[in-house]
Amino acid sequence: MPSSKPLPNVARWLLTIVVCLCVVGVLAFVKVAEIQGVIAAAAAQPEYSETVETARPLPVEFQPRIDTLGVVVAPLQVTLRSEMAGYITAVNAAAGAQVTKGQVILQLDTSEQRATLASARARLALAKSVLQRDLDLQKSSFVSEDKVDRSRAEVDVIEAEIDGIESVINRRTIKAPFEGMIGIHRFEPGQYLDNNSEITTLVGDNGQMWVDFNLPQFYGELAAGSRVEVSVVRTEALGASAKLAAEVIAGDATINAAARSRRYRAVVGEGSRQLLDNMSVTVEVPLGLASPLMAVPSLAMRSDTEGEFVFVLDRDAGGAGFRARRQAVTSYGQQGEQTYVDTLTPNDLVAAAGAFKLSAGLLVKTVALPAAGAQ
Repeated sequence: MPSSKPLPNVARWLLTIVVCLCVVGVLAFVKVAEIQGVIAAAAAQPEYSETVETARPLPVEFQPRIDTLGVVVAPLQVTLRSEMAGYITAVNAAAGAQVTKGQVILQLDTSEQRATLASARARLALAKSVLQRDLDLQKSSFVSEDKVDRSRAEVDVIEAEIDGIESVINRRTIKAPFEGMIGIHRFEPGQYLDNNSEITTLVGDNGQMWVDFNLPQFYGELAAGSRVEVSVVRTEALGASAKLAAEVIAGDATINAAARSRRYRAVVGEGSRQLLDNMSVTVEVPLGLASPLMAVPSLAMRSDTEGEFVFVLDRDAGGAGFRARRQAVTSYGQQGEQTYVDTLTPNDLVAAAGAFKLSAGLLVKTVALPAAGAQ
C-alpha cells in the first residue's frame, strides 16, 4: 500500500513559491512606481541651459600689421669734448639742464691767453698809430713807401696774432652749438681736464625724433611716406603706452646679410617729447591693403581639431530662449581684446564670455541683447 507522506511537502513548497512570487510582485510594483515617479519628475524639470554674455560682430576695415622693435635716434645730438687741457674755472649748466644756443657750459682757465691778448691789443693800437703817422708823412714825402709797407705789415701781424689768441680762448670755452638738454656730467670748478676729454652729450629739441627699425625683406619694400605707429616698450604692470604717429622717411641702401632685413627710418612729430634718444620702442608696420572683416571679443573664439569657430545664438523655435549653433570662422589677427574674423554678419548674436560652456544645440536661456556692434 503506497505511502501518503510526500503530499504535505509538495503543498508547503507550493505555498512558499506563491509567497515568494507575491513578495517579488509587490517589490516590482513598488520599483516601477518609483521609476515612473522619477521619469515624471524629470519630465517636469526645465531643459538644461547655460548663461553666457553676448556681443554682436562689429564691421571693421582690418589692416594687417606686424610689430617690430625700433630705437629712437635724436636728429640733433652731439658729444661735447674738450680740445685743450686746462683747469676748469666755471661750470654754467647743471647736469640734465636745458641750455640755449651759444650758452657757455664749461669754461677752462684762459687767464694766460687773456693777458697775452691784452698785450697784443695794446701793441696793435700802437702799430695802427704808427701806420697812420707814416701815412700822413708820406703825403709830404717825408716817409718812404717801404716804411709805410712795414708799418702796415706790423698791424697785420698783430691782428693775426690776436685772432690766434682769441681762437685759443674760444677752444677753451665749451658752448652749446644748439638749444637742447645736456646729459649728466660730474665736473666742478678747479678740476683739471685733459685734452679730448668727453664732457657730456647734448640732445637738441627741434620738435622731431627719428625711429630706426628693421623689417624682414620677405615683407616687401616699405615706401617712403608710409605711416607707422610707435609706442614705448613697457611692462604689463605699467600698461600699454600711447601710440604716436610716424612717417617713414628713408630706407637703407643695403640688406643686412645676417638678419636678411632692411633698416628704415621714420620721423615722429607730435608727441616726440615723450621719446628719449636710444629708447626702445615698438613699431607697428602696416602690411598690404585693408580688408573688411568683423571684430568679435576674443573670448568668443573657440578651436578644436576641426578648426576655429564661434557659437552663434539663434532664437529657439519654442520661445524658450536661444540655441547655440557652431559657426566656423577664420581669424586674421588680434588687437587688444578683439579678434578679426570672416563669415559673420552684424546681425549675428555671438556668445562671448562663457562660450566655453556651450555645445551645438544647447539651450541658452538667459541672454542680455546688446545693441548692434556693442560688446
